[in-house]
Amino acid sequence: MYGLLKVVQDGTGSRTLTLPAGSKVINGGGGVALLTTTANAVDILTYFYDGSTFWWTIGNNYN
Repeated sequence: MYGLLKVVQDGTGSRTLTLPAGSKVINGGGGVALLTTTANAVDILTYFYDGSTFWWTIGNNYN
């Protein structure tokens, strides 16, 4: 399974996102989603799930 998530910060910013247990972030982060923290920032997360592990790629700051 694969998919894409668009994550938009609210007017305050600095919100966080918790990935499922055992997730791997392909472009760094050690399983943690490092989002853009500025207000109204847009990040795009894509994932591939192989039945046991989520593999994530995170694109930051599409403003």
